[in-house]
Amino acid sequence: MNHELRQTLIDMMQAETHLWQEMTEDGRRYGDATDIFVDLRIKNAEALEQIIKQYGWPGKSLVGKEGANAAFRIARTAIDKPALMQHFLKYIKPAVVAGEALPLHQACLQDCILFNQGQVQEYGLFFDWDESGELVVNVKDRSQANLKRKALGLETIEEALQKHKQELQQESGVQPQDFKQHRRQAEEWARRVGWISS
Repeated sequence: MNHELRQTLIDMMQAETHLWQEMTEDGRRYGDATDIFVDLRIKNAEALEQIIKQYGWPGKSLVGKEGANAAFRIARTAIDKPALMQHFLKYIKPAVVAGEALPLHQACLQDCILFNQGQVQEYGLFFDWDESGELVVNVKDRSQANLKRKALGLETIEEALQKHKQELQQESGVQPQDFKQHRRQAEEWARRVGWISS
């Protein structure tokens, strides 16, 4: 095991976690992400890209379970770099087949990409608000998505929605006051960073 690389990945992930917690506590989490958080996500994503160039996907044999989980979490938050997130998905797929990464990690990256592209998700892992102020999930067939979630050891979409609602209440997260503005801002961001074409 590469202990130095393992610690590097964990430190990168923890830096994001600590900043996210600060943003949650001071109320910035549910507004626009601050520049410093975006910069940190990009910095970590680019660092992970360099690690992959040198070692391939940092799986359990190379960096241990904790290091591999940190690598996934860094890849998962690379939403400001669509090409990089798709690059990470390409590399994590064979790692899953080899038992070096978890199927859940691949599913999460895949659904995150589809969510940000405005496409139908396979597992229904990402939620958004609808016009009535309710949390919804974009899947083609909820029962099929629930079967796939079960295979990953996850709760149903219905249970996950309820859990997320409770988390939002505890963290003072609220639905957008203006749904059209929320949707417009989301689409503008997706175009700006490259998830959808203009």
